[in-house]
Amino acid sequence: MLFNLSDAWAQSAESRAAEGQTEIRPLQIGDTIPEELWNMPLQVVNHPEGKDTITLNDFRDKKLIILDFWSSWCGPCVRSLPHINTLYNEVKDDFHIFLVTRDSPERIVEFERRINGAYEQRIPYVQNRTLENYFPFKSLPQNVWINGQGLVVCIAMGDIITSQNVDILKR
Repeated sequence: MLFNLSDAWAQSAESRAAEGQTEIRPLQIGDTIPEELWNMPLQVVNHPEGKDTITLNDFRDKKLIILDFWSSWCGPCVRSLPHINTLYNEVKDDFHIFLVTRDSPERIVEFERRINGAYEQRIPYVQNRTLENYFPFKSLPQNVWINGQGLVVCIAMGDIITSQNVDILKR
């Protein structure tokens, strides 16, 4: 089967609501993330404490949450990982970074096995396609920055996770 028509929806949200589906409005800079996004379970592949799922709410006390949409086949994404990992280790008390991916857990484990030795990966990989509905993208990497009050402060393509940009938000 090339596609599944049960996943295709007309423009009307009424038929979706009748089937128990809720419409997700993509978020933009300046929007506050909804409570259901704070509490949505996110599957984690390599949580440092061995957890299988987390929520953004678990990190609500942070000054900044960064969602880095990426994939193991994306060259710029992979090249940025050592830098992001180093920055994460420097700011993890105040900030949290998630690598959001469509890659399967098996592919992530294989990817980590391939890069093992290059650096020690500490950033959790999150799998949740619903996040893509809140923050749709056309290319990777895409970064979404959410401040401690739940306000979307940045949505950008490319490698913007830098010490200088993080320092701006520390002020």
